[in-house]
Amino acid sequence: MPVVLLTGRLQEFAAFTLLGLLSGTLSTHGLGPGPGITLTVANPPDFILPPGVLSRLLFNVSTTGKQPSTYERDDISSMHVEPASLEFELTDYTGRPVGALLQAPVQNSVTILQVKLEVGYYDIRCTLTNETFGAIVAPPFERGGTPFDSRFGVLAGFTQICNTAQVPMREPMLSMLVKMGIGRYRDFPEIGLIRPNATAPLDFDALSPGDLSGRMDELHGVNRKLGLAVLDCFVGTEKWNNPRVTDKWNRYDGNGLPWRWPRDLGTESDGYAAVVSRWGDVELGLEVENEADASAHLPADQYAVLMKTFRYGIDAAFANSSMRSVPLVCGTFTDAVHSAYLNSLCDSQLATVCDAVSYHSCKCTTNSRRTVERVLSLRAFSDTDPSNVQDDTGRMIRWIQQCSAKSGVSTLPLHVTESGTDFALRWNSTDSTGNPRGLPRPTLAEDRAYAFANAAHQIENVVIGVATSFAFNFMYYEEGGLNYGLTGHDRTPLRSLAALAAVVRFLSDKHYVGDLPNKDGPESRGRVFANDNRSDIVAAVFAGSWATAPSQPMWSWSVPILGVYGADGRSVHFSCSNTSGCQWANDDHLSWLRLAPDVLELIDNPTVASGLAEAAGTMVPEDEDHGRVRYAAPPVIVQMGYDNVTTGVDHIQTTFGSTIGYFVGSAIASSYPLTLLVHNLHLTSGGTVNISLAVSCGSHSSQAGASTSIVHNQTLTVPKGRGVTTSTFNIDLTARAEIGRTHTVVATTSGSWGIEKDWEDQLSMIFEVRTPS
Repeated sequence: MPVVLLTGRLQEFAAFTLLGLLSGTLSTHGLGPGPGITLTVANPPDFILPPGVLSRLLFNVSTTGKQPSTYERDDISSMHVEPASLEFELTDYTGRPVGALLQAPVQNSVTILQVKLEVGYYDIRCTLTNETFGAIVAPPFERGGTPFDSRFGVLAGFTQICNTAQVPMREPMLSMLVKMGIGRYRDFPEIGLIRPNATAPLDFDALSPGDLSGRMDELHGVNRKLGLAVLDCFVGTEKWNNPRVTDKWNRYDGNGLPWRWPRDLGTESDGYAAVVSRWGDVELGLEVENEADASAHLPADQYAVLMKTFRYGIDAAFANSSMRSVPLVCGTFTDAVHSAYLNSLCDSQLATVCDAVSYHSCKCTTNSRRTVERVLSLRAFSDTDPSNVQDDTGRMIRWIQQCSAKSGVSTLPLHVTESGTDFALRWNSTDSTGNPRGLPRPTLAEDRAYAFANAAHQIENVVIGVATSFAFNFMYYEEGGLNYGLTGHDRTPLRSLAALAAVVRFLSDKHYVGDLPNKDGPESRGRVFANDNRSDIVAAVFAGSWATAPSQPMWSWSVPILGVYGADGRSVHFSCSNTSGCQWANDDHLSWLRLAPDVLELIDNPTVASGLAEAAGTMVPEDEDHGRVRYAAPPVIVQMGYDNVTTGVDHIQTTFGSTIGYFVGSAIASSYPLTLLVHNLHLTSGGTVNISLAVSCGSHSSQAGASTSIVHNQTLTVPKGRGVTTSTFNIDLTARAEIGRTHTVVATTSGSWGIEKDWEDQLSMIFEVRTPS
């Protein structure tokens, strides 16, 4: 904890300011030079306020330009005189001033600002320091004993990757989610912290240097306390489980070979068994890796090995338990995933091994029509697509539907685990003062544009049947010279968080029922939602491109409107007449309407979106066993051998673009020695394993020409207990060259030991023959 010289003067305010003192990172760097005075938010959840109630906002007042964590006893001469009071200016979501300036007295280095506000978002700026904080004013979210709406979540990342909050800030930040009615979030625990070596006891509450990662047991205890469910995404492996990994983010070994995944699959599965046994009651699921199709630089069959390792561990944990199993979430596909990667994973049993699919839809746009088109495209995945960029959520739903049907299971649900960011909507990380962290908050224009696009994306995900949409990203963090976040450096809300809170408030427990008749040209869309008995009806109306100044009035529709609200939920004036219908101005490019039930007689239904919603899979209710009756993890996992993946002229070489498969030099393609690693994950059993290898031309097993296969068979004996047995096949990758240079090799393994029934598994590998230049 940072040393603070002023602690003695804060004793009477300790109950209010402890959280602020624990977190030196809360201090805001102002938009302009301040007078050596800095404000620190004492408790971020206080900045989500009830309407019409006098509320108190507490700030710690630091009378030095330095962060509290850098105070030293010889700094007294640099301290500034504490002001007697501070003045605050309030502006609304649109940037318009709200009321007169407010005065707040300063006492013992604390100031308490008292406000009484109506529903909406507000900027609160201290005129002396030029620091701005955000507040959301909304009716308290009343759960009434019912669970949170499972469709809404955020990416939080408290443990690594995009984390900027120290351990003491976790509960306050999560409490903000609860106050907004959001009960799910995504995080990135480090398996390497839990298992620092292969033999030591598992440490679920290790703390990493910097107080930013670890303490995962404590964090999951907070989840229990607040009633939250977390989707834990595990990335990489322990250093001891892969000698090639020198750092958790190091993708390459010394020869340029990308690799970051475990070699000892049995021990790795034990780790995940321990995780779900300990945290299963608060787990939304375990997610396998993060954007492997873009960052691991390995073909899909290697990812399939990893997801089966997770599956074995989860099944082992619940084999003799009355607890519900923890869902396995696979994919984490980027919106640039290659169709060959998807087809290989499908042929490697993704739909039977996994309980749900995850996808990152991170290119929403400030143009609402483009957002809608991007989400709703129905074009099929195709290897003939010249771009091979599958960036559409609607297409992902259709692909999941097709893959699930091919595997003989019900359609898996889709989680969009990163949703709503855009390259154009991140704010700069540098400012005129040279501060490397950049501006603490985006500009008004940036904030409103991002809020519009983010909210539109979450709405569309609900419309098309996404199981859970995780808004990106709850806490600010920096990447590539830019800032991201739904909250600022100060931990208080941005407009984008206010718009997300409004989405949750308007749409919780409601479902998409159709579209309002389009009365304003191709740029408009009105999505209509209703509760189960259709007594509570709302519409989300999208209004053109953000870059274009809206006309006044923006809308004029003849539908039975009871109320109009802005993107942040504030009340918006509207007027209705028999000749022009209802009119209102919408500066936000997104309006919420409350509608009379007879609007249901006017809506368009079915729609393209409703077709997608019907196609989308749904999660099994949480008190059931998540459909695991359809699959039992076999004790054997077969893996393409990677030790012969080296650099050279005639070789298999995985390169940056290698997610489409392995590249084989033409000189060895006619008799290529394919080595398979047969991993026995069972602790005590062993036995006969039958391997059938089918080699066909094409990039997946259903492609034209793939039916002409060359089949190789082997039978081997796997010793009892964990270990790896090697099996080698010499295969011809030049057969049927008139069809193409790409071949699919499917390894089917089967056996009758290790679990209670006969088992069979399948791994699909893609090879492309290349002539060295």
